[in-house]
Amino acid sequence: MNPKLKKLFGRLAMIMTVGLIAATPALAGEYIDIEQSVGFYGLVNGSMEPEFVPNGFNITEVSVYPQYHAGTFAIQIRDAVCGTVLAHGSGAGGPGWVKCNLVGAQTLVPGQSYVINVASITQMKGANTDPYPNGELWFNCNSPLSGVDLVFRTWTDEEAVPTAETTWGSVKSLFR
Repeated sequence: MNPKLKKLFGRLAMIMTVGLIAATPALAGEYIDIEQSVGFYGLVNGSMEPEFVPNGFNITEVSVYPQYHAGTFAIQIRDAVCGTVLAHGSGAGGPGWVKCNLVGAQTLVPGQSYVINVASITQMKGANTDPYPNGELWFNCNSPLSGVDLVFRTWTDEEAVPTAETTWGSVKSLFR
């Protein structure tokens, strides 16, 4: 078996068996850090700001999911809702996943809250079930919408570092 494929299957088995949260390999050097892919309907166009909490130390790209062809739209990573811009980029296309490369300072502190600002002229896919528990969704810097999330992915160039360390002994203890 190909050594890279064997390594990937080993990681997947570890994640499924032990229950670790880890990044998913995409292309060489690219890993999904956060994926909130549950979405049922289109969110209104405007400035949408979902909060997120990274697992890794950097962010290289953000993907969003326009419901229709979106033309060009802007993406920013901010330190808070309507806060300082840390990185920026743009995307175009849709419907479907659109990956946006980021420019600017992209070093993040794992466990700290940040915001993805999406300024769009079309509806973006979202969910009214609050599937991503680590933040709220804000529209145009107003109050957060309770129980609503934007569909998004954040990307890193770091290999996965589990957010919690689990030993085989602690897993066995769950079944005693």
